[in-house]
Amino acid sequence: RRDPLLMQRFPDWPERFVAYIAERNEQRFAWGHGKQDCCSFANGGVIAMTGVDLMADIPAYASAEEADLILSTTSLEELMDARLPRRETPAFAQRGDVGLALIKDTPTLMLVEGLTIVGPGLKRLEHLPRIALSIAWAV
Repeated sequence: RRDPLLMQRFPDWPERFVAYIAERNEQRFAWGHGKQDCCSFANGGVIAMTGVDLMADIPAYASAEEADLILSTTSLEELMDARLPRRETPAFAQRGDVGLALIKDTPTLMLVEGLTIVGPGLKRLEHLPRIALSIAWAV
């Protein structure tokens, strides 16, 4: 797990967070580092707020099959537990935190906006009520 003392949000993180969401809003889903799948999207939000790349050690992938191969040895939950401290309950999630929601029975990383969570959809970002969170990690 990353040392939370080494990962601090920038003083202007709220503006960076809003700009990141706006920049990604109309992007279509795409697999790969820096693209628009759930891992890359959540990681991009963390980079925008902190400058820290949580996925730097993850092998490159460009398809669902390649992502599945990486996740065949670990789960998204384990991947995030190794990188960020878990909130005691999703109810304690704060704006900018990373969360996990089940979307169509698929574990999906999202970012907490406040009363909603946001993550990549097929054609653009999708917003869900934060009650959809099953796990949250502090950023």
